[in-house]
Amino acid sequence: MFKIEPVVQLELLKHEDDNDVISAVRNDIEQVKNVFDDINAAARRNYDFYYGRQWSEEEIEAHERQKRIPYVLNEIKHKVDHLVGVQMQTRLDVKAVGREPGDQQAAELLTHLVKWVSQVNDLDYIETEVFKDGIIGNVGWACVYWSNEDVMYGYPKVEVVPYNEVYYDLNAKKRDLSDARWMARRSYITKAEAKEKYPWIEKDIDDLHPVAETYPAYANYPTYHQERVYGKTNPYNSRDREIVEEIIHYERVKVYKYYVIDDIRGDIQKFNTRKEAEDYLDGLVEAYSDEGISIINDDGTHKVFIGTAEQDQIKQTVVVGDLLVINEITILPDFPFVAYFPNFSHGEFQSFVEALIYPQILINRSFSQWDYILGASHKNVVTVMESLLRRGWDVEAVRREISKTVPVIPVMTHGAINSIPNNPVNPQIFQNIEFGIGRMQDYAGGRNSLGLTESAAESGRAVIARAEQGGVAKLPLFDALRFWRLKLTERIVWYIKNFMTPRQIIRIIGDDKDVQYVNLKNELLDTLEDAKVDIIIDEAIKSETMRERYFQQMLQLSNLMQLPPEIAMSILLEYSSIPETKKNEIRQQLTFYTKYIEMKAKDAEEQKLALQVERELKKQTMKDAKRLGEQLATASEDIKRQAKEVQTKMKNLQKMQQKAQEEQMKDALLMQLAQQNGSQDQQNFNLQM
Repeated sequence: MFKIEPVVQLELLKHEDDNDVISAVRNDIEQVKNVFDDINAAARRNYDFYYGRQWSEEEIEAHERQKRIPYVLNEIKHKVDHLVGVQMQTRLDVKAVGREPGDQQAAELLTHLVKWVSQVNDLDYIETEVFKDGIIGNVGWACVYWSNEDVMYGYPKVEVVPYNEVYYDLNAKKRDLSDARWMARRSYITKAEAKEKYPWIEKDIDDLHPVAETYPAYANYPTYHQERVYGKTNPYNSRDREIVEEIIHYERVKVYKYYVIDDIRGDIQKFNTRKEAEDYLDGLVEAYSDEGISIINDDGTHKVFIGTAEQDQIKQTVVVGDLLVINEITILPDFPFVAYFPNFSHGEFQSFVEALIYPQILINRSFSQWDYILGASHKNVVTVMESLLRRGWDVEAVRREISKTVPVIPVMTHGAINSIPNNPVNPQIFQNIEFGIGRMQDYAGGRNSLGLTESAAESGRAVIARAEQGGVAKLPLFDALRFWRLKLTERIVWYIKNFMTPRQIIRIIGDDKDVQYVNLKNELLDTLEDAKVDIIIDEAIKSETMRERYFQQMLQLSNLMQLPPEIAMSILLEYSSIPETKKNEIRQQLTFYTKYIEMKAKDAEEQKLALQVERELKKQTMKDAKRLGEQLATASEDIKRQAKEVQTKMKNLQKMQQKAQEEQMKDALLMQLAQQNGSQDQQNFNLQM
């Protein structure tokens, strides 16, 4: 379960003696054990107060001797449960954002895979449990490792670690403990559990001596019930049920890499030890010398030399009993344990419950004292002189008669019985109770912040303002939780990018019965490994009350801004309480409807344009027809005029032709007459001749 493949050969650590390694691991824990014992004892006390175990055994015995009741009016539990409820309302969600435009697709896939890891591990409930551990017991722990259980090819496993099992370098001053030199988990498990984890040393585990007959001498219990169960002699006879100690220790170490750089051939060889690099360098120099190749540059530097690079790595050591099980340098980038500190500053930390304990003690003691005074003085003190009673009456008879509503006691004189008035209860007791409850409410953010009424006269706006002001006190707690989720997600992302294998099919279970599958391929994993992303932590808005609140706010906003239905629908759908799968169906239908509306609008626009074109064409046609008619009318007049002119010209031509004909006829006649005359003259001439 906890074995990580080493990044270097194990020969690097073979020089370490097993006993020395085990001693070094135990020494780290022993140096801080006293401090952590005090821290764990305070956390245990906080849990006792949360669960109502608020009196010590000595105080309870003292109450019983005085016939008093050790009252517990548990104000702490309500305050803590309220905070946990707020956390459930605002559970966190994770989104990966690509740093470069080309990383966006890989970032979306990574977001998908992180959500899958969250679903497989029920991370919502782990987050709540870690948060509760932090605000009650000073610190909450989670561990991330690669597991091959349940899911083929494995997945990043996240589990809660009890607050009293983790130790770390107390010189650390950063909230994420990134400056801690070492960190370890010490727990006590049965031999059967040890053999399941480390089957390769099963026989050695059988031979281990159990830690002790009684469990509590070697462990701090995270719960009251575990102490009651294991605080007795171990009831199991089977050797598999015997308890052994398990220590999983991580340490930051410097790992050195040695490179033989050959500028002659342009080659670089990497080695894990300097001796290996020197041996290779000697052989290389000898080979070049035999070939007569110079290994010295003109400036005196060497063409073949050794380069050294150092790198921080995480060393993992596992000790079970007296056995050194694992001692390796891993490829882990950081410790697998992630701490949630609700209040942390320069190495000091404190829980939310710490401030509530002393007011709670004041409340309990005041109620107990008030009840004792009330019980001791619920009737007046009565003195009786038995000799002055009538015959047959004794003290017990008087006691019985006084207990009646209207007692009648025969006496010889009225001085026989005397009633002494009660002393009133000191009002300071009630002031102490009110003061203690008031202080606890103030520490938790005020009555309005806790959902209680401050006064009957204040307005709703005042209630909201006071609740918001009181909620400011909770911001550090939830901001620290966001920081924890960021560091946890970084480790999950590292496992996804480095341990996910091809052909792995990821099943994503939705809020409904719908199931989605993603098949991881080589190209997807290669893209995912090379992509640079940033992790963003945001509120998931998973609770119904928060969804309803945001839904109403967005509904009012959309009505106020008069948003288009398509935009308002998309916004309101995000905060609706219907299952996510149904939301996706609606989104798909909304996308289709939006495209349909766009196409319809486009068609309407085209029809409008076509109608406008048609109208313009008709208009233009009518204009052209009118213009043509006018032109035709003008042309007709011209034609008529021209025809008239032609007719006139024709008539004139005819007249001219007729006149010409007449002239021709006249000329012809004259010529004929002339010819006739000439012929007559010729005849006359001839006759004369």
